[in-house]
Amino acid sequence: MGMAPNEASKRLGIPLTLAGPPGEDVSGCHYVYPDGKFNEVGFMVEAGRITRIDIYSKTIAASGAIHIGDDESFVKKSFPGKVREEIHPYIGKDGKYLIVELKPGYAFVFETDRGKITALRGGKLASVMYIEGCL
Repeated sequence: MGMAPNEASKRLGIPLTLAGPPGEDVSGCHYVYPDGKFNEVGFMVEAGRITRIDIYSKTIAASGAIHIGDDESFVKKSFPGKVREEIHPYIGKDGKYLIVELKPGYAFVFETDRGKITALRGGKLASVMYIEGCL
């Protein structure tokens, strides 16, 4: 978190590719993706710095070895006493946002539907709370 995309690219040892068309305005919020693969991990960039990581793949784990498809109880067991629940804004009472703030100003958000994790992201608290990414 907080690195410029080119800095993160060097540390990761792989190129981070812009999601949009060449020449797109990147002065605001946008995403970059490792090796141009848009189906595994996305890095949100705001004001030139990475502020959030979205995980789309079931094979990549978040902190606590939590994956998409895991039961929400696994999140609660992994972070006892640190999970705040909110009703999912799109699916209502069948879904939740499980918010885990491990360090002031930084958090994980695990989205659930009927008790199963459907999406996960981590980063700066304000950024992870955006419901639709950069929109």
